[in-house]
Amino acid sequence: MKRQGGFTLIEMIVVIVILGILAATAAPKFFDFSDDARASALAGLAASLNSGSNITYGVASIENELGPTGNLSNGVSVIHGYPDAKATGIEKAVNINGWTKITSGTATTTYDAAWGFANDATDCLVGYSVADATNAAKAVVVDCP
Repeated sequence: MKRQGGFTLIEMIVVIVILGILAATAAPKFFDFSDDARASALAGLAASLNSGSNITYGVASIENELGPTGNLSNGVSVIHGYPDAKATGIEKAVNINGWTKITSGTATTTYDAAWGFANDATDCLVGYSVADATNAAKAVVVDCP
């Protein structure tokens, strides 16, 4: 009988382990999920701002503070029932701790307030527009790939 040649089980396991180690060290270089994580975090902030703004509108409706300006019993200042862009408005209605408030750049001319990441505040951010007589307040993610 002829003896058949091939790889032993141990040799196959060693090759698979080596390939696994190579894949584990090389995969992060090929797959960069940081942009997706940043965009998701900003989408969460925008959703929080919109939810807080809508809840504040409900409170303003109950307290009959739907005029051009007003203050709610919880100390939140409102414009047409929605929080204004000041520290006594949307920042008091929604916990925005950990986010950097953008105070310069194009976001400040387009939006009434903007927040982003501390190390990259001008690239990816959330802009907040206060309400007017016909439009509700709105927070949107801007300038994010």
